[in-house]
Amino acid sequence: MPVDLVFLLDASGSIGWFDFQVTKNFVKTTTSDFQIGPKNTQVDVVQYEDWPREEFPLNRFATLDELLPVIDNVPYLGGGTQTAANSVVLDVGMAVNEFTDEVNETFRVVVANRLTVYCQRHVLEFESCRRAASRAKRSVHESWTFNENDVVTLEGFPQPFISPNRTTLAFFVRHPDPTGNYTIVPGHLLLLMMQHNQLKVEEALGWKVVHGIYPYIG
Repeated sequence: MPVDLVFLLDASGSIGWFDFQVTKNFVKTTTSDFQIGPKNTQVDVVQYEDWPREEFPLNRFATLDELLPVIDNVPYLGGGTQTAANSVVLDVGMAVNEFTDEVNETFRVVVANRLTVYCQRHVLEFESCRRAASRAKRSVHESWTFNENDVVTLEGFPQPFISPNRTTLAFFVRHPDPTGNYTIVPGHLLLLMMQHNQLKVEEALGWKVVHGIYPYIG
């Protein structure tokens, strides 16, 4: 069955060049599992900072060998950081009346726990995951620990994604920064974390199918 894959890459200044390369590697690894071509899987890449920019359209490539070098060459824009652009939209695949306060709380707990576990495993890969402390003239990297209070679900879900019979959840995660700075975990890191731990999210939501998760460009 033909599949269209659209990747939205957060290219804002807070991401950094290294994390952007990690994101591109994730895109390459994911697309390598598909047969690329107009009758199979088509791929589109859009990066955003202050404004979204399409790098290439869905129908550009006929083979994986054509696609992968172009992903490698996607430049890092390093523009402004928007809170909305660092949010994530999730279609949780359940009726509105099923998404109770208890389900919402469970969702926030699971996201916080899974992000903590993800950052513990990838503390050196993502600047967003680590906190540095100076000990004996050397830098020691420690992972952030998140809790449910760091997961903020947005009131008034983005209008383009609302449907009468489904629940679309928009949320972001803020860093548990002891200085009180209101910094946001980048949307691409949330996307990676949620895709790698999708089963846990489905379990938290009562085994409902997660139909789609993607950064929200407001």
